[in-house]
Amino acid sequence: MNEKTELQIEEERQAVTSMRLAKSNMELALRRNDTLEAALRSAIRDIEKFTDYVPKNVYLYNSAARCQEVMQKAAEDLRKILGPQT
Repeated sequence: MNEKTELQIEEERQAVTSMRLAKSNMELALRRNDTLEAALRSAIRDIEKFTDYVPKNVYLYNSAARCQEVMQKAAEDLRKILGPQT
């Protein structure tokens, strides 16, 4: 009475295979996201560290913008991309 046809069994196998593939793809996407977030955090730390080595009154070439301000803005922009956890 609870017998499945060959077609139903094959459909279930395909569904399980599809779910496994989807899970694998999601895990890959999450690992990639973690890697990108780590790279952004590293970039923020590097920018902040480099800012300490640039004198306050150094300007970008042919510009009225100070290097420190530009670097701080870049770090701030990266923090916005990462969101509130950083």
